[in-house]
Amino acid sequence: MSQQLTLHTQQSKKPKERAREKRVHINFIVGDVTNLNFIRRRKYELAIDIGCLHMIVDEECREKYLTHILHILKDGGKYFCCNIGGMEDISLKDLMKKMPKPGKLIPRKIRLKGGKEKVIMLPVISAWPKSDKQYKEELTQAGFKVLEIYWKNTRALGGCWIIIAQK
Repeated sequence: MSQQLTLHTQQSKKPKERAREKRVHINFIVGDVTNLNFIRRRKYELAIDIGCLHMIVDEECREKYLTHILHILKDGGKYFCCNIGGMEDISLKDLMKKMPKPGKLIPRKIRLKGGKEKVIMLPVISAWPKSDKQYKEELTQAGFKVLEIYWKNTRALGGCWIIIAQK
């Protein structure tokens, strides 16, 4: 049986309920993704990042995160990444000029049970969605070999770069 590890900082109640319903054992751990030392003693064949990297706007923290991912992967291990992005390169400074200020409330649609949609107000949070070229450079500089990168519209995140990289 393969062991699964999920790092989840908020709202872990719903995934825990789903895991229980499906009778899947998942060890949910709340932790700082820029400091994965608490799991270093294990090595994994796969690391999955769904919407994490783009949420780290500090370059030093992004480097730490990717370095820690490398450390927990076995040699030849894969890093699967799905993060929002754009077609054009953008610096964090230029992005912050264009985006609403973090904390500002904006309308967002949510789907309720039964499929109905509702508009709620949510605060803007900082994020740095990069271009495919920027993601590729960042991962390569961190020590990964980018095997594949492509654009996909996803239900959860919208327009994303899907990246498969290898240690």
